[in-house]
Formats: sequence, C-alpha cells, structure tokens
Amino acid sequence: MNMHFEKQDLNIDLYRWSTSDQLYEGLPSRRSFDKSNGAQVLFLVNHYALFDEQLNLEQLPRLEYLLHSDLPVDAKSEISVFKWMMQQLLSGQKAPAK
Repeated sequence: MNMHFEKQDLNIDLYRWSTSDQLYEGLPSRRSFDKSNGAQVLFLVNHYALFDEQLNLEQLPRLEYLLHSDLPVDAKSEISVFKWMMQQLLSGQKAPAK
C-alpha cells in the first residue's frame, strides 16, 4: 500500500504554502520546480511514493533532506527532479543520520 502524504507530514518550516494547491495534479511536468514551494514538493513526494513502497513517515525526512541538500542545480523541472528522485531510489542513496 502506498502512502499519501499531507502538508502536516512535511517539515513545514522549509516551505512556502499558497492557496493554489490544485495546480499540482496529474503527472510531473516541465513546470519549473521550486524546492521551497510546499505544495509542489508534496505533489512530487506523493508521486514518488507510488514507486517507492518503502517511503513512509520515517523515511520522509530523508527524502526532504535529499531534495534540499543534494538536488543538482540542473534539476529545474518537475520531470527532472522526479527522475533524480528515482535515481536516488535506485542507487539506495541515504541521508546522513541526524
């Protein structure tokens, strides 16, 4: 069973939140990605969760860490960020212990 994450599941201090959440539906697109946009990060995390059955509330901080610390500067669209997230899954990338 895949989890569906919600705003309160994220470290909300990292993000800006807007009322236009309905913009982020469907599949990742060529829209510009802003890692400080909470609704957009949540959209991508939930899409990623469809492919990573291990992603749960305990693993979510690891993914947030990777998005904020390790995301390459050339990952500018939702599609490129999603592909990068999938590469992290396939390589078994882990965030440092806190």
